[in-house]
Amino acid sequence: MFGSLAIGNSLGSALGPYLSRTIYDLTGSYLAIFVTALGVIVTATLALLVFLRTAHARRPELRRREPPEPRHVPAIVGAELDAFAVAVDVEAA
Repeated sequence: MFGSLAIGNSLGSALGPYLSRTIYDLTGSYLAIFVTALGVIVTATLALLVFLRTAHARRPELRRREPPEPRHVPAIVGAELDAFAVAVDVEAA
């Protein structure tokens, strides 16, 4: 999976400046580059949303669950921390 992401990142890094220069040469404007980038971002976001929706529909265990109940911390831990803080203050003085 990470290899696929690395390949996609490398291709984008390699082709991005070339395509941007080509778009600028054809249009003479940087606005066209930004509009194209916005279109790519919107398309990628929509593709991600579709993927997540279909993945959650096929695998219910991916859906959000309720958070677990917080664990109880025994009172003795607080007393030990207070004693440690006093010992540190004494050593620092």
